[in-house]
Amino acid sequence: MYAARTPEETIFKGAIDRLQKNHADYLTVDYYFSEIKNSSRIDKKDIEDVLRGKDLQNTLVYVCAPEGIVTMVWSVLQSVNLNPEHFKYESFTTSALNIHKVNIPSKDATVYFQDESKNYEIQVKKDNTLLDELIDKNVPIDYSCKSGDCEMCSCKIKQGEIVSLDGKNLKKYKTGDVILPCVSYAASEKIELAKA
Repeated sequence: MYAARTPEETIFKGAIDRLQKNHADYLTVDYYFSEIKNSSRIDKKDIEDVLRGKDLQNTLVYVCAPEGIVTMVWSVLQSVNLNPEHFKYESFTTSALNIHKVNIPSKDATVYFQDESKNYEIQVKKDNTLLDELIDKNVPIDYSCKSGDCEMCSCKIKQGEIVSLDGKNLKKYKTGDVILPCVSYAASEKIELAKA
């Protein structure tokens, strides 16, 4: 399983495809592209599907991902009784954003957040990211890196405007756009979000 934003941003894709072709009897690679239509991010169900029917006594699992994804994979592997010695990983975190060097034109706002089973209404402060406010108000949202790299927290704007920090650049988003709440701030007084 290899997750990336687009095929063009997939590191070593050509080499991996050649390895898969040359060793098709025991190597399979499934790509997950977060910015490609009809593709998705890796979730627990995907991991369970890949493991289904495998000889787990003779399977080695290697994971290199943000800490939250490594933890998710390990929880699935424990549920299928994979030998802990057969699990090798490298987790990483990204450096925290230094927002104090950038003037972010944000506002205090009311945010309505919709997940699969419930709607939430929270008040957010202009100096806090939307993700920090959602977490602080105990709204259930997936996240890992908190810096815009893993894209686990992605949401769709149903109404309102948001400003996001992409490196040192600000970008404005509006209704219909997909944003990352971990690097996003309210730019209108009312915002409606739903899990992407």
